[in-house]
Amino acid sequence: MADRFVVVDGLRVHYRDQGQGSTVVLLHGSNSSLFTWTAWADALAKEHRVVSLDLPGHGLTGPDPKARYQAQQMAEFVELFARQLGLARFALAGNSMGGHIAWRYALTFPERVERLVLVDAAGLPREEPKPFGFRMYSTPGLGQLVRWVTPHFLVARSVRDTYGDPTRVTDSQVELYEELLLREGNREATRQRFSEAV
Repeated sequence: MADRFVVVDGLRVHYRDQGQGSTVVLLHGSNSSLFTWTAWADALAKEHRVVSLDLPGHGLTGPDPKARYQAQQMAEFVELFARQLGLARFALAGNSMGGHIAWRYALTFPERVERLVLVDAAGLPREEPKPFGFRMYSTPGLGQLVRWVTPHFLVARSVRDTYGDPTRVTDSQVELYEELLLREGNREATRQRFSEAV
């Protein structure tokens, strides 16, 4: 199996390492996990070494005792992870929140990034209102409640919004996203990230 765990600065990180060749590192979006990249990773692994990870506060990695949830902090955490795995230079791809982390990583560690791929990257100022999830988590009272109650329809909507073709989303995918979100500490990590998001 390509699934592995490594301790990085006190946090047990879930990651996958598959294929051979030039290295590609994949960073998932908010409230997601490395499983988002499964189809991409399988295709890329035919010609490349593909490394994906559950970022702090996500998936099987779970909450970070140091609460490093801001994009720059996560970019620095990705550097610690890359060093732990002995990755020298690599292509870096990120989706949404992962895109924000990826471009911040590229600005901070340009010598490490061979190529940068951004898919609907976050992090730039927006003129439109914050997405519903961000507003919900930053609303006094409601933000505390969603640590304990996360409606299934919100998870399903979030998963469908992640896909370019929402008809490809299966019930089992939604269940996986929901189970990983319900991992102890992940919803509190989400509340912290969303309530601080600009």
